[in-house]
Amino acid sequence: GSSSVQTYDDVHHRISSIQLHPESLANKIVPGGQLVVKKSERTNEERLIRIERALGYFWMMKDLQLTDSKPILSDTTQLIPEK
Repeated sequence: GSSSVQTYDDVHHRISSIQLHPESLANKIVPGGQLVVKKSERTNEERLIRIERALGYFWMMKDLQLTDSKPILSDTTQLIPEK
């Protein structure tokens, strides 16, 4: 069946001061850095799958090409707070 990959913001809240490049594949990654959420268009069921399966083993290289080597644009306020 066909399915679409949801973005990180659809699933979890992102620290608002971190700005990712709009073309970055990192927009699809959920916390932990190894998983993306895949949603079945047919059943609307969501499941976590490994990023390599969804985007390929060399997704980081592709991300650098898509974003002119800048997948993270800025932290507009300060350092990320420790939780």
